[in-house]
Amino acid sequence: MSKKISLVIGNGFSINFNNFYEPSSYKNTNEPLQWNVPTPGNSGQLIDHLPSLNKLRKAHPELGSFDLFKMALDENHCKAINEKIFDVKIECRHYLTIAFSYYSLLQKKLLTDDWLWFRWLELYKSKLVSISSYNYDLLMETLLDKMKVKYVDITKSECNDSLILHKPHGSCSYEIHPRTVFTKRQYPLSFKMDDCDATIVQLPYDELITPRILPLSIIPNEEGFYHNHTSIGNQNRLFNRSLNKNTHCLFIGNSYMDCDRGEINEVLSSLPPSCKVIVANPYPSVDFIEKLKSMNLEYECWTSLHGPVDENHQLILL
Repeated sequence: MSKKISLVIGNGFSINFNNFYEPSSYKNTNEPLQWNVPTPGNSGQLIDHLPSLNKLRKAHPELGSFDLFKMALDENHCKAINEKIFDVKIECRHYLTIAFSYYSLLQKKLLTDDWLWFRWLELYKSKLVSISSYNYDLLMETLLDKMKVKYVDITKSECNDSLILHKPHGSCSYEIHPRTVFTKRQYPLSFKMDDCDATIVQLPYDELITPRILPLSIIPNEEGFYHNHTSIGNQNRLFNRSLNKNTHCLFIGNSYMDCDRGEINEVLSSLPPSCKVIVANPYPSVDFIEKLKSMNLEYECWTSLHGPVDENHQLILL
């Protein structure tokens, strides 16, 4: 039987990239609020031009980024610093979008074909059916471009012979269509908008470092809601339909957080009973393994810190 492979990508994929290349900046994708992110179109650091988010950060200097993002989703925490939750959430989305735009440009500069995940994907690129990335960065897009693999996402027309790239939590390259809203793009923000079901375009690499009107990025610890939007909702259905004849589905670097479980479980429910699940994670979630067992899905764990290799550092083959 010809192999049909899909991937579900989590933050661990980017962590593995950073462990391999050891970049001098944007090192820890778990701590984006600690990055030095310049302000597009203005001087100084971006965080200083996002006053509501910056106020929350300064009120809790002892907390890490993910804990601060969790607080940003809590109306009581926002009220405690005399800020509206709407303003804090919008500024989180802008920060994440611009921060990961800078990071994506660094990924594009660093990526080489000796990274183990590149080598593994090069072997199986003709077998790939679809990819769902929960990351804002463009690492997967950069990989596919370097491997000369055609793909479609929410900004491209469906094509039968192209791989499906699904980004349910948004992307740093997504932006509202320029004809939707006419306003000045700048930081500090002069206009704030959220949860707008509008046509989305994909910015090219040379336009990533620009202020945004509508950043599309689900905040860490926030339940995904973009499936309610027309374009991402359509891509969500297209991705889940693509799974029904899979022989393998790889979950790479997924933590199976509570906020993501509904979406992940929908993916699992879309797999055929004969599909083998690969859990590529040095520290696989116990709850995720229990979920696979409860669904009687065959699974295998790849737990090397280096990537898709065995104890002899040889690529694992399907």
